[in-house]
Amino acid sequence: MADVTEVMALLTLRSTGDGVFAPTHYPAVGTDFVFGGQLLAQSVRAATATVAHDRLPHSVHANFFMAARPGVSLAYHVEPLRDGGSFSARRVHAVQQDTRVFTATVSFNAARPDPGAVDYQLPAPAAPEPADDAHPWARVMAGTDLFAAFDLRELDPAPPGPDGTRPFSRRLWWRTAGFLPDDPGLHAAVAAFASDFGVTIAASVTAGLYGRASVLTSLDHALWLHRPLRADAWTLLDLVSVSNAASRGLVSGTMHAVDGTLVASLAQETLIR
Repeated sequence: MADVTEVMALLTLRSTGDGVFAPTHYPAVGTDFVFGGQLLAQSVRAATATVAHDRLPHSVHANFFMAARPGVSLAYHVEPLRDGGSFSARRVHAVQQDTRVFTATVSFNAARPDPGAVDYQLPAPAAPEPADDAHPWARVMAGTDLFAAFDLRELDPAPPGPDGTRPFSRRLWWRTAGFLPDDPGLHAAVAAFASDFGVTIAASVTAGLYGRASVLTSLDHALWLHRPLRADAWTLLDLVSVSNAASRGLVSGTMHAVDGTLVASLAQETLIR
């Protein structure tokens, strides 16, 4: 993707009727599979198009069944599950050539102030300021075609401690490379895209297969959106490898705004061979 207009194009879907939505843009990504974050983001957009305007996504739970192929038509079938007084839920199936490649359940909450709600969060992890151009940032993903629409400031994986564990496997700042419209649903969809930034890489670090895995693919993915965010403002993505066993890696993560506000949490299981 060349610039932020490509993000807008990627997340513009057209309705083909009966709750089915199709992408209007198929980016050339230089890989033989569609990036999982694209499926997540487009599913969020499709589901959002079917709920009331005052409802925003607060969680996404997805399963990847097989790799989707770039340039081949995709269709997102949205199934209404619930519309209550405060919450809505949709199930979205991504279909390619009559084969279901991905399914997500997207839950929505009415965007209403709750003055009696308690606000609590864990503190943000320590990281250099994203504007520090002098810092020796890593370049694991920066510069690739798929992520060219994003500014990235990446850190190398933390070294293992005396017990062999690592405080983080990936840590990076991200934002879109230009301003986005004031559409909270759009920003949530872009956050869903970014929630898959290098999660499989994080799992490979503690599996001892960093840069060497022949199979590295997402099995399932969960995202929780806690507070409003702007995808065109710096956001810290922190990924911790929780477990490696039976060729599967589990990674948990958080997203924090520059001021430390926790905006999202995520978890993903990855197949590693």
